[in-house]
Amino acid sequence: IELRQLYVVALYLHLRWPDDTHFRLSDEHLHKLRSAYAQYEPAPSRFQREVSAMLEQMGWNHNFEYETAEGFSLDLADPDSKRAIEVDGPYHFVRNPETHEYALNGATQLKLRLLRKMGWHVA
Repeated sequence: IELRQLYVVALYLHLRWPDDTHFRLSDEHLHKLRSAYAQYEPAPSRFQREVSAMLEQMGWNHNFEYETAEGFSLDLADPDSKRAIEVDGPYHFVRNPETHEYALNGATQLKLRLLRKMGWHVA
């Protein structure tokens, strides 16, 4: 397991049980995990850039690759309204071998769940 993964777990526990001190990390440990998480550099796709440009033309002013206070990168976001769009490519999906249907992978589902818990509306 990587430190960046532990950061997401620590954030989940804090958001799920904000008053429970059993899961609370020291500021030093949390900072270390957050720093490991922040080392990840987003790699926007051409499709993401095209979607952003089209939404700008349609009048939606947004930030491209916006980073939340918690360190999450949002593809396209309006921080004032806490509305965002994630332009998810194929690596965000898994295929059910029986039904052949696609669904968001676990990491993407957890990110969306955490963002919603932090008040974001994500499409």
